[in-house]
Amino acid sequence: MDRIGVDIQVLATFVSQYYYWTDGELGQQIARIQHDRLAELVSSNPVRFTAVGTLPMQDSARAVAELEYVVRDLGFRGADLEQYRR
Repeated sequence: MDRIGVDIQVLATFVSQYYYWTDGELGQQIARIQHDRLAELVSSNPVRFTAVGTLPMQDSARAVAELEYVVRDLGFRGADLEQYRR
């Protein structure tokens, strides 16, 4: 990062790992695993790393709960979403 002049890197789950095709419960479980791992990476160097989460958009109540978790509990800056169509 220093070599190319990057001060801070935002970490996120890649769009193909959003798992919108699963049911809401499994989608939230997968997102939680991803978020906990991203939080570990951020904690390794919180000055240089931050993160955004993904949400189980197939279930609005679970999406809201996961957004609250990543922002309030993990300190993420928000969520990155692909346009969701059902």
